[in-house]
Order: sequence, then C-alpha cells, then structure tokens
Amino acid sequence: MSYRVQHIKIKDWFPPEDQVAVTIVRLCILRQDLLLECQAIRETSLPSLDQNGEEWRRLYFWRNSFRTLENIRGAVHALKSQKVFLTALKKEPNDVQKGFARLTKDLQKVSDQFLKNLRNELGGHILGKAVADALRRMEFDQTGLVQVSDGKVGQQQYKFVTELVYQMILSKSEVTDARKELKRRSRISAKLMWAVLVIDELFNTYIKARKLLR
Repeated sequence: MSYRVQHIKIKDWFPPEDQVAVTIVRLCILRQDLLLECQAIRETSLPSLDQNGEEWRRLYFWRNSFRTLENIRGAVHALKSQKVFLTALKKEPNDVQKGFARLTKDLQKVSDQFLKNLRNELGGHILGKAVADALRRMEFDQTGLVQVSDGKVGQQQYKFVTELVYQMILSKSEVTDARKELKRRSRISAKLMWAVLVIDELFNTYIKARKLLR
C-alpha cells in the first residue's frame, strides 16, 4: 500500500465561498464519523465504553450512524446539483461514476424505508412522544436492570434503556421481535458503509480536478 502525507493550506484547498469545496469538506467530516461508528459497532469489547453493556454501546453508535448516513445523503444530493463537479466526475473511470450513482440511489431508498424516521426519533433527537409511545407498546411485565450507586458519578447505570430503545426502533410497525427487526435493519444500513470508499473517490476526484497535490 502506498500513500503520501503533506501539509496543506486548508482554505486554499477549500475556499469557503465555493459550494463544491464546502460539500467535499462536509463529506470528509461525515466519512470520519461513519468510519468511527462502524469500528465501534464491530468491536467485540471496548471496556471503557461498555459500562452499560456491549449491546448499549453498539446501539449508541448505530443510532449515531442514522444521522451520519442521512447527512451523507444530503451532501451527495448537493453534489449532484453542482455542474462543475459533475463535469470533473465524468473524467473519472466508469466504476467511480457508477459508485456515485449507486450510493445516491441506495441512500435514498434506505432513507425512505426507515432511516429518516429512525434518525428523527433516535439519532438526531430523543423525542418525548417517541418515548411515551414505546412505553405504551411494552408488555406489562417487561423487565430491565438499573444500577444505583448512591451518588457516585459514572457508576450509576440504566441498563433498562436498552429495552426501551429496542421498542422505539419498532416505531408504529407491527413487528413484535425488536432484536430480530434490529438485525434486519442493521444489515441493510451496514451495506451503506461502503460510502466511506465512495467518499474517498469523490475527494480524489476533487483534488485531481483542481490539481491540488504536489
């Protein structure tokens, strides 16, 4: 594997008045977010983050990925409206162009299926109404764990919230097995993690078109 490292003048590379430049930087930020979220979801154990359980840690980063993927969808859509960028993209290999088109299509499809709603209810916000609806749908004898520490900061854990978040994922659907539904949706959203590679290709298209590398 070969790579190069160089210091850059950030504003020379990304003029703030240039909408293509701003969108590329936005995608760079989101790419790093998504990569971190993927790694945190896949790790078997992260002791410093697993005090409320490995399951909660994975749920947390998966929920954050809703927001990240929705933001990527918005940024990719913004690039589609930039003729300067599309002209540069047409000079790239067919695989790069097809990857951009496929990512655009897949993000929109999954957003319409469930991602946008989950982002609104669990990723971007924790809405009181969504919590109340989830509580109403829970079985009367549903149980969960709480660890009370008598005021010791960081030692008190609310493990029951894992069960509540599972219920919130169901939203208003008729699904009864939250974990099974979570796995189904996580497999669908996991397929979008290749967005990291497409963003790299879009970044490379940008710097080549502007001859920014020494």
